[in-house]
Amino acid sequence: GTDTRRYANAYAMRTLTFCYCLTTDGADVHAAATLVSVLSLRRQHDRSRIVLVADEESARCLERHRHPLLTLVDELVPVPVPVSAAGMRNRHVKTRMPQIVRGDFLYLDGDTVVVRPLDEVFQIDAPFAAARNHNSSRLVEPEFAVELNTFKRLGWDPPGTPYVNGGVLFFRDDPAVGQFSELWHRKWLQASASGKHHDQSSLNSALWDSRIESRLLPHRFNAQVHVRPRTALGAHLWHIYASASKERLPRTGLDSLVRDFLSTGTPDPSAVASFCARPHPWLVKTPLDAIIIRRMLNRWDYLSEDRFECQWLSGRRRVALKGIFPAVGTRLARLLHAIRP
Repeated sequence: GTDTRRYANAYAMRTLTFCYCLTTDGADVHAAATLVSVLSLRRQHDRSRIVLVADEESARCLERHRHPLLTLVDELVPVPVPVSAAGMRNRHVKTRMPQIVRGDFLYLDGDTVVVRPLDEVFQIDAPFAAARNHNSSRLVEPEFAVELNTFKRLGWDPPGTPYVNGGVLFFRDDPAVGQFSELWHRKWLQASASGKHHDQSSLNSALWDSRIESRLLPHRFNAQVHVRPRTALGAHLWHIYASASKERLPRTGLDSLVRDFLSTGTPDPSAVASFCARPHPWLVKTPLDAIIIRRMLNRWDYLSEDRFECQWLSGRRRVALKGIFPAVGTRLARLLHAIRP
């Protein structure tokens, strides 16, 4: 229609803008993961505008450490926020991004890896777009129970539209987006009085209450690979969920890239390119790993932390084997540990 053509023409005439929101001490895994994400983004969109938004303390830490991330982004925007814990400072900024960043932009979490172009997102004919949380086909999944408790506790209306993930968000430079952002921030302040972040529950509540026109991003633009592994195949962006409990998640190439950067202090674009060229993000150390990953990729269902595949690929092999063969598994796990710790 007319709107689609208008947005496509506008997209063709301007530089694409991407935004990250970072809270860091200047030398931690959060800055390192964001560095990898930016390197992967530059491979696909080398002439794009990348804005790094950070609370003032984090911006000072990045500059004090002369972090290489600062050489890869086009703009660092320090934002004053109340003195608080790191997670709270981050959400103070994230929930106000449309009031901080100029023009249309695509926000990306720092634990994302861009493996194919994202320019199609900028042709969406709506002020806002996001992907379903957990790449689910349901309106709300049982796994959202903790977040939905926030709705009950605060008396918010339950969302009547699909529950979206806050890791990849598209915003247009539109008055409706500004009003939505203000509502999101107010709801986040209300929810965070309990001391928890609650940015995703407040995001979905604000979407529902504001009635802002929105679109659902296809799964390939926010493939939440740890909970829905099959989305990794053919994805444009892998969302690794690095903020989750690392010891309970399958190990990925992002983990290795972050570890290597933290040990050397030097970015390795060629290693990032090799990682992005792979069909999936998980580490394959043995032939059995490859078989388990293949099995995992053949299923569309939700991958919980207590599933065999998740336990095995996260290194919890004794637990994985005990779940299948309680007695034999324990002995086999000990043998494997003796052969290969």
